[in-house]
Amino acid sequence: MTFETKVLSKVGDFGPFQKRLCILLAGVLSPTLAAIYYSQILITITPDHWCKVPELDTVPLEARLELAIPRVDKDGIIKFSSCEMYDVNFTSIVLRAPFRNNSNIILVAKTNWPKCACKNGHEFDTQAYHKTVSSEQSWVCDDDWKLLVAQVAFFSSTVLGSLIYGLVADWHGRTFSLRIGCIVCGISCLVSSFFLDFYSFVALRIFLGAGLQINRFLSSLLVIEYLGPQHRSFVTQLSTIQWGFVGAIFPWLAFWLGDWKWLSMGTSVSLMAVVMVTWWLPESAHWMLVNKQTARLLHTLENVAKVNGKSVTKESLLETIEAANEEERQKKRAHYLDLFKTPNLRKRTVIVCWLCLLGRLGWTFLYQQAQNMGSDFKISMSMAAAVEIPAILIARPIVDRIGRRWTCFLVFQAQSIFLLTIPAVPSGYPNIVLALSLAGRFVGACGSHVALPVYATELFPTMLRAQANSLRLLLGGFGMLLSPFLMHLGKYQDVLPYVIMGLLAAGGGATVLFLPETVGEDIPQTLEEAELLGMEQQVASCSCWSHKNYENPNKERSSPKNKISMSDIYEDFVDVAFSE
Repeated sequence: MTFETKVLSKVGDFGPFQKRLCILLAGVLSPTLAAIYYSQILITITPDHWCKVPELDTVPLEARLELAIPRVDKDGIIKFSSCEMYDVNFTSIVLRAPFRNNSNIILVAKTNWPKCACKNGHEFDTQAYHKTVSSEQSWVCDDDWKLLVAQVAFFSSTVLGSLIYGLVADWHGRTFSLRIGCIVCGISCLVSSFFLDFYSFVALRIFLGAGLQINRFLSSLLVIEYLGPQHRSFVTQLSTIQWGFVGAIFPWLAFWLGDWKWLSMGTSVSLMAVVMVTWWLPESAHWMLVNKQTARLLHTLENVAKVNGKSVTKESLLETIEAANEEERQKKRAHYLDLFKTPNLRKRTVIVCWLCLLGRLGWTFLYQQAQNMGSDFKISMSMAAAVEIPAILIARPIVDRIGRRWTCFLVFQAQSIFLLTIPAVPSGYPNIVLALSLAGRFVGACGSHVALPVYATELFPTMLRAQANSLRLLLGGFGMLLSPFLMHLGKYQDVLPYVIMGLLAAGGGATVLFLPETVGEDIPQTLEEAELLGMEQQVASCSCWSHKNYENPNKERSSPKNKISMSDIYEDFVDVAFSE
């Protein structure tokens, strides 16, 4: 593009100005927006719980459980019931119980005692968990549907919010939309800490979730736009890796704070800090260009040049801006419906969107499910987030070596194997279950964070690439929305969510084989080229078998025309933002 190849070369593409932006992105923007996601999960986890029996409040916990709570067999594991108690007169039992004077004596209940649902609410494990919304409001047993509704409301709002804030960004600018989004999120997060009822909490979390995805995208876009193409991949990966770091730290932070309200209020304060940071972020140059705000764009570029120590004349910048304007006027616009015009494009669009939905579903589900694994939720959830970091770092070389198609196929099949193995693990081995789940999330991160975004970008022609990636992200949001439903199925059978996710991963991975390999192929520029992409390939074709191209043995494998970086994906979103 004219702006990137000419303007940035004049004002500097990685000088002090860009380095400050990178510090703001990595140190403030990405961690804070990640905090919205992780805090939502951590404030709604459900600690171990059982029926509260006021008559036994003075009795030691172990004795209280043995006397008042029946044991149940859940998937081969004998544990105390979470939602039932014995229906007997505990007051008379306490009066004559020997442990009144000897706390070492434990009276065991008779198995033939009648049982009933909890009469006086629940008590929760306060030693291993912090106070959550679930424990404070007793959203368990017959009221556990409230937790499901709260989660679904949050994740569904991320999809709707992307559309609403996207329109605001088009009309009033990227920095304005980011600022308003963070203000709304911050206020919602703060007020929800003092909610009065279930419905107000859900409504406030909808406002909070609405800004999550779009604010994450806008914050990265505003920084990456001012970077030279050769520096963007590193910054994009750094922004993604920050999510892994935040996810690893937050369970410990939540436990240390002790109360979900403090975590929510802390997230709100950090969002207000982002609002302050937005005043130091430059407006999107592409937005100013398309909206013909030439004077404002010129002032911004002069400031970039000044900070970077570059000497450039106003006339030279104006000439380049005019050339970029002319290029924008001549650019051919495409529409989302063009993705379904031809048979091969229709097939690729459906498969790619399906894979992205499954990728996001698995990514979200396995982090949420980590709270139920291992002996300590803090360790298991920290590890579930931390495995993303090495996955992102090693995935790209693998994708370039064995190809996009086989990488996606293998990560989905590997995830399926790991998850379908979990039901076969004997009871009493929680660490093995945790290890299999972590392995599933590791390979899933390789696919959803690296392989799929690059693959999807290369499968579509230049004129439709932005629309394809935008649709892909939208379907990924629906995958996050489905995660709470999948989690809820564990209420009926602990291993059922793993089985369903494993089968979906296996089926989804199989559909990858109906896509062409793109390594060694030129990126299609037109609909006709895209329709013919990979026509000469076989189902078993793999770029790792040979260093040559499938069609032409004299053409180098992975030519420069074929190289797509993670930053190119952001460029496509810049294009689609102004094409509608």
